[in-house]
Amino acid sequence: MMTFEFHAESVSPSEQTVVVPPDIENKKELFTFLAQLIPLPDYFGKNWDALEECLTDLSWLPERKLTLAHVGLPLQGEPANQRTYLQLLASAAKETPNLRVVFPERCRNEVERILAA
Repeated sequence: MMTFEFHAESVSPSEQTVVVPPDIENKKELFTFLAQLIPLPDYFGKNWDALEECLTDLSWLPERKLTLAHVGLPLQGEPANQRTYLQLLASAAKETPNLRVVFPERCRNEVERILAA
């Protein structure tokens, strides 16, 4: 079961929506970006386990809702980290009903290919 949403048009930013650009090159940039724009709680440890913990328990957000709207696929130069990121998002979105993960429709085949590998 796919836990992501795919849209032809981009999702507009709002208080509960963070637009993730495709030009994030490495996981350090990704963690820094997410920590600043969401913003993640102070205890976020800037690693995959900490990100998963924060996304599966949104109690630290006042609205307890979050949409991560991707403009494209980040981490293009780091395929292993890109796969880890997509797996983490899929797991968190499946576990957390108030977490929406959105990608452009044009990314569907690539996302599915990466997750199936």
